[in-house]
Amino acid sequence: MSLTISLTILYVLFGFAATAVGALAALWFCWSHFRGSAQRASTAKARHAVEVLIRLQELMTRVAVDVDQHSSQVEHINEKLASVDTDKPNVIVDVVAKLIQANQQMQKKLTSTEDKLRKQAQEIQIHTVEARTDAITLLANRRAFDDELVRSVAEFRRLGRTFSLIMADVDHFKKFNDTHGHQVGDFVLQGIAKLLRRTMREMDLVARYGGEEYAIILPGTILDHACKAALRACETIQKHNFQHDTKGGLRVTMSFGVAEVLTNEEGASLIRRVDKALYAAKEGGRNCVYQYDGQTIHRFDPDKQPILTETKEQPKSESITAMQEIKQDPEAPPEDQSARPSPEPACAAELDVVSAIPSRTNFCQQVRNRLAEIKRGGPTFSIVLIEVSQYDEDEKHGGQLSNELATLTAAKYLTTTVRGMDVVGHYAPGCFGLLLPMAGLIDSIRVAERLREEFSQYILSTQGEQPRLTLSIGVVQVMEMDEFISLMKRAEEALDTAVRRGSNRTYYHDGKRCAPITAMLETMDYLS
Repeated sequence: MSLTISLTILYVLFGFAATAVGALAALWFCWSHFRGSAQRASTAKARHAVEVLIRLQELMTRVAVDVDQHSSQVEHINEKLASVDTDKPNVIVDVVAKLIQANQQMQKKLTSTEDKLRKQAQEIQIHTVEARTDAITLLANRRAFDDELVRSVAEFRRLGRTFSLIMADVDHFKKFNDTHGHQVGDFVLQGIAKLLRRTMREMDLVARYGGEEYAIILPGTILDHACKAALRACETIQKHNFQHDTKGGLRVTMSFGVAEVLTNEEGASLIRRVDKALYAAKEGGRNCVYQYDGQTIHRFDPDKQPILTETKEQPKSESITAMQEIKQDPEAPPEDQSARPSPEPACAAELDVVSAIPSRTNFCQQVRNRLAEIKRGGPTFSIVLIEVSQYDEDEKHGGQLSNELATLTAAKYLTTTVRGMDVVGHYAPGCFGLLLPMAGLIDSIRVAERLREEFSQYILSTQGEQPRLTLSIGVVQVMEMDEFISLMKRAEEALDTAVRRGSNRTYYHDGKRCAPITAMLETMDYLS
């Protein structure tokens, strides 16, 4: 009877699962079909998506039928077993054998269904990636851009990490298309996408905003540096010859608008400011870069710009302002400049340390690969998010370090400290991700606490008298039901809690709550 109850519960659970999958699949298909209708290949993709969803629905229906039949069969066997005379052992053995056979058949069906569901999930994941990728340029599409802009604005408000936005538009592209044809036009759009990716950093998001317009989000980048990046791209595209099979020596130019996010600014407001700067670039002769600092729109001229340009809406600390003034004043005496740390890396070898660390995209992909191994019975792993923060700004330590130098210092420390099998990656400006293969929560907490405690000693031994940098850390171990988003969300919540509670501390998330590691470490020490 208990087996019958268990199977009934299983049947109900399958019913809920089928309903949930059906609802999610319907929502996904509606969105995919609506967004893809503007693309020429949307019909084939939509048809394939329908086929995937139909197969998924049929599979869930078959599972429900199989579970129902098995439940009825087991119930019938139970009735037989209850009515059998205890003096007839042969009959009892025969009934039990039938029950075992029915369970084995059901197990085979469930195993087969699990394999099919895994394949269907992979197909849906592929469609999800395609839904965020522009079909022509293979850049991030408008939806992916919108999501990243929302995330960047939220991160700016939470952590104060600035970012800049670039909008670029191909000059006279309609005339170009009319002259050379749409096939050549698409070829040039693809070439521009490659050039933009090449001139921008790996951490920057380059997206096709629509038509011949591109958008670029530059994390941790102030206005002046974003304008310089836009100017490099502008000059690169101007000089490039696009060699098509049917036509050679094709040239185009682009106009660029640039703005840095302002305090309390929404993403829509930032886009409007960048659009105005782009429109001014069109009016100003095209093939140039215009910036909007929140008050004025003017052409970017690196020969007339100060080394660092900060928006007035972004209040900066006095120590940073003083550092910038020293850099910009060629008449400053040598002793004044040596009184503060240089915000630039000391040499090319140090730059290689940072560039050698996997990007956010690569790091996240390695986490996804580990999750896939977990689903196939692979070993556990943990994720540690590490944010570099500054503890004091005492004048005797030279004032506040630049973000670049703080990031470099943490990168050098982490790459020389972690095991060879561990993966260190950029996760966000000033934040690193650490993937610890085969490490449980307790071991990961010990690693995180060791990194946090030893980092201050590393600063003193390698940097000398510098502002004191500290690490805020969030730790999670992968759980059975984790997907990538849920896993990283828990890690971010743990890190965010550590930062909000005063920085220079470590928190973990066990799937239910964020907690400081102090109590767990004391418990482990007591048990040991």
